[in-house]
Amino acid sequence: MNTIPVNARGMIFQARQVARVADDRCLLNPFVHLTVNILEMSARIADRLSVSRLFFLSALILFLLPASIQARQIYQIDSQASLVECVIRYTVIGEYKPRFRQFQGLIDFDPREVSESSVVLSIDLNSLVSSHGTLDRIAKSSRMLDVRSFPYAEFKSQIVNEYKDHYYVTGLLNFHGIVKELGFPFHLYLKEEHGKTVLNASGRWILNRKDFGVYWHKWLDHGGVIVSNKVSIDWNVIATLL
Repeated sequence: MNTIPVNARGMIFQARQVARVADDRCLLNPFVHLTVNILEMSARIADRLSVSRLFFLSALILFLLPASIQARQIYQIDSQASLVECVIRYTVIGEYKPRFRQFQGLIDFDPREVSESSVVLSIDLNSLVSSHGTLDRIAKSSRMLDVRSFPYAEFKSQIVNEYKDHYYVTGLLNFHGIVKELGFPFHLYLKEEHGKTVLNASGRWILNRKDFGVYWHKWLDHGGVIVSNKVSIDWNVIATLL
């Protein structure tokens, strides 16, 4: 069975999320979905697609978007320059601090129209890694995250508000097959690097793992004594303007 190449998956994700941003504003060119489908089909049946052709197809999608969407400030998260890590108290070692090596996302941000901003983020849970390999395997197993059944955690914003010294975003988090509202403060600033506009955003998610059906033992996981119920996910992302 053919699988989608890594580069193709990235292009498909980018195309879908740009289309989603447009969809949210009821401005989507009807040919965008068709172009996304063509890209996905091409990736599945031609594993040897060149990177240059993928970039061409991705650029075609952006070209088909109406000017009102093209004019928006859409940034793509650079996972290599960004950090998403988790902290959970575990009695045996004190704190378990894995990070996620693979994640993708787009941020639509314009400081002149903060209320119109949005973000979509997808985290590959199977990319979890720490200095404790045995704990990583347990965390990814069916006993906890069950990454085979639920490979991704996905966040999609609904509203962004600006305050004196920070921003606050509210959206929906789809994690472990359960969708719940999530709100959190974050800091963001823009800068110019090597002729490119770069966005840097940082914040923290605070989750109760049991709200998402994550238990480490059917009978012993009560009270969060051995493994804390609270999970902190700290993130610091770097994104460049598309």
